[in-house]
Amino acid sequence: MYKSNTNKKWYPVLIASVMGLSLFTPTSQEVVLAESAENAVVINSSEYGGLAYEHINHLSKGLGGARVAGSEFEKEAANYIKGEFESNKYETALENFSFISKRGSNKGETVNSQNVVAIKRGKSGKQVILGAHYDQVTSGGSEGASDNASGVGAMLEVAEKLKNVKTDHTIIFVGFGSEEVGLEGSNAYVETMSEDEIENTIAMINLDTILAGDYAYVYGGSNGQGWVRDQALNISEELGLDLITQTGLHPDHKWGETGDWSDHAPFNEKNIPVAYFESTNWLIQDEAGNYLDGYIETEEGPIMHSGNDTLEYIELNYPGRIMERLNTNVRVLEKLMIEIATDEYKAAAVEVEQLISKFKSSETNISNGYISKVRKAREAYDALTDAQKEFVTTSNVEKLNTAEENIKNEEDKEAAVEVDKLVIRFKSSEKNISKQYISKVKEAREAFDALTDEQKELVAASNVQKLNAAEEMINE
Repeated sequence: MYKSNTNKKWYPVLIASVMGLSLFTPTSQEVVLAESAENAVVINSSEYGGLAYEHINHLSKGLGGARVAGSEFEKEAANYIKGEFESNKYETALENFSFISKRGSNKGETVNSQNVVAIKRGKSGKQVILGAHYDQVTSGGSEGASDNASGVGAMLEVAEKLKNVKTDHTIIFVGFGSEEVGLEGSNAYVETMSEDEIENTIAMINLDTILAGDYAYVYGGSNGQGWVRDQALNISEELGLDLITQTGLHPDHKWGETGDWSDHAPFNEKNIPVAYFESTNWLIQDEAGNYLDGYIETEEGPIMHSGNDTLEYIELNYPGRIMERLNTNVRVLEKLMIEIATDEYKAAAVEVEQLISKFKSSETNISNGYISKVRKAREAYDALTDAQKEFVTTSNVEKLNTAEENIKNEEDKEAAVEVDKLVIRFKSSEKNISKQYISKVKEAREAFDALTDEQKELVAASNVQKLNAAEEMINE
C-alpha cells in the first residue's frame, strides 16, 4: 500500500523470535471461522485460501530478492503472475510503462515497470477490473507478504476458480507494478483507457494488504458510489463470513468509504465505482482518543512497511489469521465476480433506458404525450436501488435530466402566458369600475402570485405594470 505515515503514532511491538519456526502448511489444515459459538463454520483450507497462500509464499520468499519497483525481482514477479494466468488459459500480456522516480537514491531517474493484464471474456460488452499491486517495500525487513503478495495471491486463486465459469461481464485481472512509489502502475493503466472503455467499466475491485489486520474490510471510494461494497457485504452475510466496512469514526472518511491511497484511486477519480478490500483496524485511537485511519492494522502495532510483514511473524503472533483472511476474501470475491451486476440489476436498468429512448430531449414542442413519457421514465429510474442506478448509462441519465428541464421551462412559459391572458381581459383605463372588472383583476393577481419566482420573470413587464395600475385604480 502506498501511504504516508506522517503524524501517525507507531505502537511498540515485541518482535518474537521466529528462528526454527516451522511454517504451517495450509493445504493440510482445517480452519474454524466463527462469529459466535452458535455460528461456527468449518472450512477446508485447501478449498479456499490454500492456493492463495502458495502464491504469497512464493512471491514473498521464492524470488531470491525483494519486489521493489523497477527492480529485476519486480519483473520476475510480473513474469510469475503472467505465467499463472497463462496456465489457466487467460489472454495475458505485460504492459510496460515508465516514470520518473520521485524519491530514493534514484530520484529523478527513469524507472521501467510493467502491469500484468489477463482477460476473461464475458457476454455483456461491459467489464469489471480486479486488481492488486505486486511490488513491495523493504522497510524494516518487510517481505511484503501482506502488502501486497496477499492481494495478488487472492486474485490468482479467484482467477483459477473462475477459469471455467461463464460470466456475464468481461473480467480484467491486473497485477499493478510500482504502486508503492506513487500508484504508478494503476495511473499508467487508467491513462490508456478510452472513453468508451471507462463508460463500459462497471466496477474496479482493488485488493491490498488483506492478510493480517484485526478485521476484514471492504470499502467504497470517495466518489460516493458504494454499490459494489454493499454487494460484497451482502455476500459476506449470506456466507456467514466476517467482512465489514468502517463506520466513519475518523473525521475525514465517511461511513463505508476510504482514502485514495491505493490502486483504486485513479479509477475512483474517473468516477468508476470501486470496492477496496483490506485487513486492518479502524478502531485504534491515538493518545488523545482520536481514531486513526486504518494505517496501523492491529492493536499490537503495524504490519505493512515493517519487519512484521512476513508470513512467519503473522502466523506466530496471530495463529490462524492468515487462512481466515484468505478464506473470507476468496469466497466473497469468487461469488462477487460471478454475480456482480446480475440480470435483475441489468434488466431494471435496461427498462429505464428503453423508456428514455422513447422521447427526444431536443423536442421543441412539448406535448402532453412527451411529458407523460418523461415522467414515466423518471418514476422508473427513481424506483431503482442505488446499485441498479449505476447500470443506467450516464448519457441516458443526462438525457432524462435535460428532458425534465425542457418540460419545466415549457411549463414555466405556459404558466406565465396564462397570467398574460388574464391581464389582457381587463382594461386598466376603464372609467367605471365594475364588479366584473374587479373580479378579473383579482383573478389575475392570484394567478401571478401563485407563480414561482422563475415563472414571474417570464410574465411580460408591460402586463405586470398593467396589473399594478389596475389594482391602484380599484383601491382609489
